[in-house]
Amino acid sequence: MANWTRRLQTLREQSGVTRDELGRRAAVAAVTIKAYELGYRHPTGQLLIALLRGLDADFGTRTELLEAAGFSREGAAEGDCECDIARDALPTA
Repeated sequence: MANWTRRLQTLREQSGVTRDELGRRAAVAAVTIKAYELGYRHPTGQLLIALLRGLDADFGTRTELLEAAGFSREGAAEGDCECDIARDALPTA
């Protein structure tokens, strides 16, 4: 299991949030969250941000988890990681 997947699960459990509740907050199925936590699937940057916001994770925790999941902050200004990830995850015209 990748480190970020365990960290996501631990963060959710420490927050006292069920997968069902997090799913409602982030508009994703609980079974999908389980697949992320078990390392069977990998979310987009935008979806991972939505999950972390649904857990009320602070900016530093969100950035740490996003980087651990393979979303680079290369080229991002300090404190701008989340914006770059969200922008990069958008479909291009």
